[in-house]
Amino acid sequence: MASSYPAATSPGAIAQGVSRSSLLPPGLPTKSDRAIPDLPLSSASKTIAHPLLRRREPSSADQDDDLILEDSVGSVDHTHDSQAFREVLEGDILQEVVDADVTDQLVSASGRQNDDYHRSSSQGPHSDWRKPHDFHAQDSSASAIELKPLLPGSTGFSKSTVQATSPYARQDPSDTSSTSRLYSSGPGSTATLVPRSNDLRPHTPIPLSQILGRNSAPISLPKLDEYISSLKMPSLPEIHRFDTSQAKGKGKVSDVAMFPPMERLSGTSLANLEINAQIPPAWRNRQTIFSTLSSIALGITGSSAIASFYSVQGLVDTLQIFALILSTFFSHGAKPEEHWRTLFLQTIPNVLALNFASSLVKSLILLVVLMVVAGILLFFFSRMTRACCSVAVPEGLQATEYLKNSWAVVIVTFILTVLYLPLSTMAVHVLVWSDDLWAVPNPYTNATTSPPIIVPLGPADEYRDPLDFCYTTTMLRNEINYAPVIVILATLTVWFPIHLHTTISRVTPKVDRFTELVYLFAKLTALLLTAVIDPDNCLFRTATREKVAVARQIMLLVAMLVFFVLQCVYAPFLDPVNNASEWTSRLNYVLTSAVSLAVALNIPGQPILNGPVLYVIYIATYGLSFYFIFINMAIARRFVKKLARRIDFSIDIFSPRLDLSSTSPHVKRRIWQEAVSTLLLTDDNCGIPETQKMRFKQARDGEYPPYLLDFAGSPGERHVENLKILREVGAGAYTKAVALVSGADYEWFRYLEETIQKNFVGPDCYWKPHGTVPRNCTKFFGNAWWIPFPPTLVIRYDDGPEVVLNEVRDLKFYLHQNSSEDILRKRQVRMALRAMDGQIVRWPYDHIEPIGDREKLCCCGKRYAAQTSVHYQSCVFQLKRHGHVPWEGLDLGSGFDVELTYAKGVQVGGDIIGLTDDYDLTPPLAHFLAMNERLIPGRLAYIETALHNYRRHYREEAEWKRDTLSYRFLTAVYDQPREPRGLSESAMEMERNARVRKLMASNVNVFEITYDRLCAVTKTELATWWYIFWDDLWRRNWDAISGLSKYATDFNPHYPTSIAYMPLPRSALESFLAQRGLFHKNPKHGDFFHAGFLNKMYLRMNDIVFHGSGEAIIFHLGDDASELDMEEVDVQTLQRPSTLGTGGGTDHDDSSIRARPAYRWEGILEDPLTTGKHRSHRQRFLSRLAVWFGLRPVWRTGEPSQGLALDVKLENGKYVLLEDAPSA
Repeated sequence: MASSYPAATSPGAIAQGVSRSSLLPPGLPTKSDRAIPDLPLSSASKTIAHPLLRRREPSSADQDDDLILEDSVGSVDHTHDSQAFREVLEGDILQEVVDADVTDQLVSASGRQNDDYHRSSSQGPHSDWRKPHDFHAQDSSASAIELKPLLPGSTGFSKSTVQATSPYARQDPSDTSSTSRLYSSGPGSTATLVPRSNDLRPHTPIPLSQILGRNSAPISLPKLDEYISSLKMPSLPEIHRFDTSQAKGKGKVSDVAMFPPMERLSGTSLANLEINAQIPPAWRNRQTIFSTLSSIALGITGSSAIASFYSVQGLVDTLQIFALILSTFFSHGAKPEEHWRTLFLQTIPNVLALNFASSLVKSLILLVVLMVVAGILLFFFSRMTRACCSVAVPEGLQATEYLKNSWAVVIVTFILTVLYLPLSTMAVHVLVWSDDLWAVPNPYTNATTSPPIIVPLGPADEYRDPLDFCYTTTMLRNEINYAPVIVILATLTVWFPIHLHTTISRVTPKVDRFTELVYLFAKLTALLLTAVIDPDNCLFRTATREKVAVARQIMLLVAMLVFFVLQCVYAPFLDPVNNASEWTSRLNYVLTSAVSLAVALNIPGQPILNGPVLYVIYIATYGLSFYFIFINMAIARRFVKKLARRIDFSIDIFSPRLDLSSTSPHVKRRIWQEAVSTLLLTDDNCGIPETQKMRFKQARDGEYPPYLLDFAGSPGERHVENLKILREVGAGAYTKAVALVSGADYEWFRYLEETIQKNFVGPDCYWKPHGTVPRNCTKFFGNAWWIPFPPTLVIRYDDGPEVVLNEVRDLKFYLHQNSSEDILRKRQVRMALRAMDGQIVRWPYDHIEPIGDREKLCCCGKRYAAQTSVHYQSCVFQLKRHGHVPWEGLDLGSGFDVELTYAKGVQVGGDIIGLTDDYDLTPPLAHFLAMNERLIPGRLAYIETALHNYRRHYREEAEWKRDTLSYRFLTAVYDQPREPRGLSESAMEMERNARVRKLMASNVNVFEITYDRLCAVTKTELATWWYIFWDDLWRRNWDAISGLSKYATDFNPHYPTSIAYMPLPRSALESFLAQRGLFHKNPKHGDFFHAGFLNKMYLRMNDIVFHGSGEAIIFHLGDDASELDMEEVDVQTLQRPSTLGTGGGTDHDDSSIRARPAYRWEGILEDPLTTGKHRSHRQRFLSRLAVWFGLRPVWRTGEPSQGLALDVKLENGKYVLLEDAPSA
């Protein structure tokens, strides 16, 4: 094995011959122009790597917003003067800070060496940055936790062994001592064929699920610990907040502050800054509150348990009970001064309960009142939602109109939703005229004959027949019957849910095909079947009561089974908890219908079925419904997470496919891009104004890029617009567009763009495609608008279709077409016709209309063909438009259908004046224009002026945006981490805005610190993984694990003292966590960190360091004896190419718990060890059951693996590798 490693290099040679820039991570620019010496040869194991086994998939395949950009124009090479740079390095003396974090003492135990952090003496506004203190110095702070006594002793690496080079270099282990050279093939190797250095004795591999268990013994990896100890500590600067409460001039250093500019995110997030709004918490979010209330109301009103009360008389009874309860508080001996108490506790309840009329009159009055209330609410709902009920996205650079008066919309919608089920059911009761509306007591109850024999109510000339009570409000013949009026009102009330469904379905944008209307329809179906198929209404009163009851229950059971099966098959909701809640609700309907059917069939045991069994069903199903409402709350999810001691990640953190290169999008997004966005969006001069609304013009299906509307002139707005464009169009299209607008051909393209913007934007623009003509398009004129980046021209034809031009050849041909004399002449014709829009024009017309029968009778006989003719001299000339683009009193929308109105009901098209689809100047059309020439000039001048202003406005706005912040800023600064001084100089060259230039010049130290952070965590693949691990752990779990938020300076990567910047050996990490109450040798109930979780961490770290070498840990897949490393396991378990979970993750803080499929290696590491022939599905079912009940947000998809096993043995309370175990 030793022969495969490079020869040792003396520490002195390393110190003299290797510059800082030579050790920078690959892909990051150098920090000096000094020569780069040849590096030692890599391990021979690199030459045997198989490309398929060492695949690092790009994250862009996983997420649209995971994008890697290249500055296609090229960046200016700015370097330091080498002499000046040496003087800075040699002459810089910085004051040491004594106030130390406990983790700074790790160097004495781990064998690491501290690198000096040199800075220029003139650091501008950040002059209080200090070099980190000596790790060997004693900490004088009484509050600090002493970690040094708990750490293992020195590993034997001295300063001469581990020579200090650059804290930013992607370290090559071959540059360390002879001991660390044993691991030189680790970080740099790409091989996955694992040679074995010795023969293992017979053994039984231990399942990995056992090793990763909560009560597992720790695994011992001494070579990994030695390698980690050999790594140099990154020297990151620390900044302290000063306590100014002391006397003047006596500032006192207090807590460690965050890296700038991350302290500006206090109390907000980048997501809120981008939308320039603060999302309220759930407890005061009206959508969350009313959504929960609506779910409860629908659950109650849709219950089959109270379906029988859905009648007007049932509602009256409810109100009367309410009145009776309130009246008990009223004293009959009330004094006159207590009239207010009398009003509220006696008068108003009696009015609500309608205690002043007969039962039938009360029912009808209440029904009418509810109908009127629902009608008024529905009218306001229709008015409020009118703006967003348009199917088409508005043309031109206009925003889609959404709902206004949000509180009113939410409240009205909530009330309508609550009234939806009971009011519709009561309306059906009226239509079928159920027994609560009968003017006589129900004669069919307890009747022994059919039809029942009833004594006449009185004389036949005064009273109706005793059974003639349907659709009448009185039995007296000489009284007014109000039933027709009530039935008409009930018909309109049934129309209410239909109109509500139509309105909601028309509202845009549509999130998904499945909405609450689907299960509202399911609930309404159950209630309607109960109301209609009933022996106590006028439809089925003469049928046998038992048969009607059985038929109703059979139809209910069939309908509910259909809805239940549809719910099981489609599971339409994205959240599994919502699916489980709806599944429980529909199961309730099925079970209730089945029990009711059994009762209707007179099955023995009716008292039990109709009593305890029904109660158990109600208690179980409705109890689960309320449980699902509670468990879906954020506070409940966090509580369950704490109980389960679950640590969440946003990416597949243990996957070997995770990009750990020096240009990893994970660290770039979480460090560099986050800092750049924070700096821009929180700066007083560059940030988005507080009152500015971020609205965009967007295509429905992404046919063209987004465009920021109502631009207020801030660089922050432009930065957000650039990010949105990047996420919509992709990195490739964005980079191509940057090359087009700022490359070598910029002047030529600028001329093309300006010509289009000045002359060929707006109405009356022409485009005839080369090949296939858009469907339903007969006219090639339309309304065009220009989107400056990526350069795109959108045309909406007069016939309606849209086309998008974004290729240079198409734009050139568009310019050529619209500049031709033929098209210019046709445009003049259209402009002349526009000038006559709405005016009275002269054009004689004889209107001939036939008189008499228009058709033959029964296909025979003569048609009466008399005609009348009316002669007209003038008419009203109108243009019918499809689109609507208002501008200075004009409508510049698409559509150019000519209509001439001579009289009411006498309209003719443009063909009578000789108008064609190609707008040729035909003789009739020329004659028409000549006859009305006097109407054209004055109006035409106004139209041309308005059109000129329209084009100039959007041209100047595009130029204003470009001057405020260039589109190249995203590729040259945001996505290209590099040396800060050169970055600032190049940004000063390409940015015109004084605010942006000042921001870049005055924050050189901020960019330098951010760049140092990025370099520090990309020195090695291990350091990269370690940072991503702790950064993601903090972002996803800080609000659930109390120890993280309590010791934020130790875990939050925005602090220089965070553990994310310093990989620790196993024993040091255990001590670090134990001192903060997060780890115990014997796990306590509330511990999130335990030995099994740390085993998982260090197994992955061992694979990162030693993959492809003889030190890599060997896995067995299932009962297979083959020896595999993690990447070979990944290849063998990959069913289809996928990068789920290995993308760029998130670039914003987000601790929300969202249900999702499990990442591949989340499942692989948890799969129990099974044989190839037997794979139990019990574990998968239990996992899904936990997701349905909201106890776990992750479920396993696909075929599970056979589980993994390790060649380890348990010795002295630790798992040790067999090759490390002592011989027997």
